[in-house]
Amino acid sequence: MIDRTLYRPREIIQFCVQALEHAHDSRTPVPLSPAAVREAEQPYSRERARDIAAEYRFQYPGLLSVIEAFRGRSNVITRDDLELTCLELITRETATRGTQGWLDDCTPETLIEILWSTGFLRAEIPRTTTHPSMLFVGPHQGAAHSVTAARRFQIHPMFWAYLGTKTAHQ
Repeated sequence: MIDRTLYRPREIIQFCVQALEHAHDSRTPVPLSPAAVREAEQPYSRERARDIAAEYRFQYPGLLSVIEAFRGRSNVITRDDLELTCLELITRETATRGTQGWLDDCTPETLIEILWSTGFLRAEIPRTTTHPSMLFVGPHQGAAHSVTAARRFQIHPMFWAYLGTKTAHQ
């Protein structure tokens, strides 16, 4: 459940409450099974995508329509594919709503930075002895990380259910 958050206490609480409400409505006994938690993930993911877009509504109006451009895609994206998607968004080859003013001024690199800084993307980092299993990190996992050198990115798991992303073999 924690992996589906940006480590904000309110997100963790929101997900837990939604899982418990769903379990109550479906008469699922406590403790909840992983399947019962997965059932609550869709509404949680949808609400979090909308909340993140609302949080950044003044800096990046229409951010939700940019996020939705990733619907149905793989949750792991190479830099080249991500830059192409960003270019399609910037040039309006992929339509967005309400993004005038900020998206027009972006380059693919700046749009990647925006998607990372808002928590939508996580950037791949090399494995270390202190984090042997951590491959992708977001800005909420430490300010020392940068997206500049990253060659692969991952849509944050919080958005997977909402976007219907496909799991990539890492």
